[in-house]
Amino acid sequence: MSDDAAIGIASGGEDIRPVLVIGESGQLARALVEAGGDDVVAAGRARFDALTGQAGALFDEIAPRAVVNASAFTDVNGAETQRDAAMALNRDAVARMGEAAAERDLPFFHISTDYVFDGKAGGPIGENATTRPLNVYGESKLAGEQALAEAHPDAVTLRVAWLFDSEGGSFLKAILGRLEAGQPVRIVADQHSAPTYAADLARALLALSRERPSAAEGSAGIFHYCGGPYASWVDFAHAAVALAGDHLPEPADITAIASSDWPQPAERPLDTRLDASRLQRVWKIGPGDWQAGLRAVIDARYG
Repeated sequence: MSDDAAIGIASGGEDIRPVLVIGESGQLARALVEAGGDDVVAAGRARFDALTGQAGALFDEIAPRAVVNASAFTDVNGAETQRDAAMALNRDAVARMGEAAAERDLPFFHISTDYVFDGKAGGPIGENATTRPLNVYGESKLAGEQALAEAHPDAVTLRVAWLFDSEGGSFLKAILGRLEAGQPVRIVADQHSAPTYAADLARALLALSRERPSAAEGSAGIFHYCGGPYASWVDFAHAAVALAGDHLPEPADITAIASSDWPQPAERPLDTRLDASRLQRVWKIGPGDWQAGLRAVIDARYG
């Protein structure tokens, strides 16, 4: 066996080693497995616990061409009373995985959030904008960004807004379930961002996994990725209703409310419209299309 074959390089020069995804059950991990097929190996908690597992041993076992961290503490409200747990997974585990990847010269891709911002910028937000999280979840994700930058300077962090798919305990699934049952829904109209279809993000990450980001060349660090166009939660809900059509009772009972009318333990930023132009400029990866993604989700639900 040739040396190239031993490390997973096909005779045509293509790197055939898989992408290792940390996580298995979340929206993004599922989308990566579906989009990547045999090109992806997902390590769920039964195989690798990001809190206690030895990342280096896992990386050596799988010998991937790149690692995508799709694991996170994502309970925004729960983080307010579970700060240590949020920091352990969103900061400390990220630092350990990043360090292990750097030691092996592995490209490492990490997912962060628009919640690192306070939503008061008044326009599309670039990567260098001032961060000021309003909640513990955002604080823990920002701490993870900073820890990863120190542990693995050539890593890439994608800040993502309003991720959705057809499964899990998502906003979309919740509102459709209520509307299908003929129940009214109250949806905030003063929070604006860019919904992001999980499958779009997965495809972007798989494209990036073929690259070798470099801080020295300006192709590593923080990038923004989101869907388009910008929207509010109530815009998103009305779009879902329009696509669902006859599958929902008419008329759909949707009331637009202010965030102050829906108090939650964790404060949410009101305007996190991300500027994703750097990713397009550096890596030729444009924003996703949440309207097409929403159509795919609705078709799958009622098809």
